This record gives sequence, structure tokens and C-alpha cells, in this order.
Amino acid sequence: MKRGLTVLLATVIVVLGVRAIARSLASDETKIRWRIESMVEGYNTGDVGDAIGPLAKDWRHEDFPYDREAIRGGLIRESLQDRDRETGKLRRRVELDADTLSIQTADDTATLEVEASFQKLEGDEWTERWRARISGDLRNGENGWFLFASRHEDLVGTPLSR
Repeated sequence: MKRGLTVLLATVIVVLGVRAIARSLASDETKIRWRIESMVEGYNTGDVGDAIGPLAKDWRHEDFPYDREAIRGGLIRESLQDRDRETGKLRRRVELDADTLSIQTADDTATLEVEASFQKLEGDEWTERWRARISGDLRNGENGWFLFASRHEDLVGTPLSR
């Protein structure tokens, strides 16, 4: 019994160690991609912390009066109210077009561009309500990469139709 517990504990330590090493050796582009993927997953699952996690405290979106806390509040409201009555699942999601994701790094700054499709569950089908090309500026700090400025170009619909 004691030996089994020791083997289990050693296995966990090795797995966590390998994961930490892999993360530390990843390229900046990969680390940014992971941050963006975490943001998307957070949005789609209603995990507001993950959805706004990559936004710097002083983040601003061009031509919009909203700051990080306003986005946080809106996502909390949506996570509580915009759910299917029967299943409890969120009735909204975002999908990124991986073919359009571009990340350029230079020292401790980076830029990204990607097309995002915001969809709403209508009946049994997902309908695209808004598609936008989103651009952002990132800085690498003590705790990793954070988005400090962003802007978008509407391709289909507007943020209000989302």
C-alpha cells in the first residue's frame, strides 16, 4: 500500500515536472496561442476568469468605452442569463478561424490578428451572429503574455448582433 502511494506520488511529480519543462521551452508564439485558446474556452464554457485572463488590467479596445471590468461584468451576466432552460448550457460561443491566426513577436511585445465567429444557439442550430477580424497588441511580463490593446473590423454583423 505504502509503495503504491509512493509510485503514484512520484508519477504525479514527474508528469508535472515534464509539463513545466515543456511550457518553459515553448516558443513565445505558442505561449500566446495557448493564452488565446484559454480565453476562447473560458468564453465558451462561461469561465469568466479564463475569458478575461489574458486581458491586462489596463486593457483598452479601440473606439469602445469598455474596460476589463466592464467586460467581466457583461460576461458574468451572460453566463448566468444566456443558457438553455432545459440543458443549462450556454447559448453562445466563439470560434476562431485558425487559418487566419497570425502572431508576430519582437522582444517583449507581440501583435496578433485573427478572425472570430460569434455564434448563438437558435433552436438546435448554431447561427453566426457576428464575424470580426480582431487585432491585438501584447506585452510579455512577469506573469506571461497579456493583451493591452485591441481593435476589430466587422466582417458580418456588429458586436450588438452577437
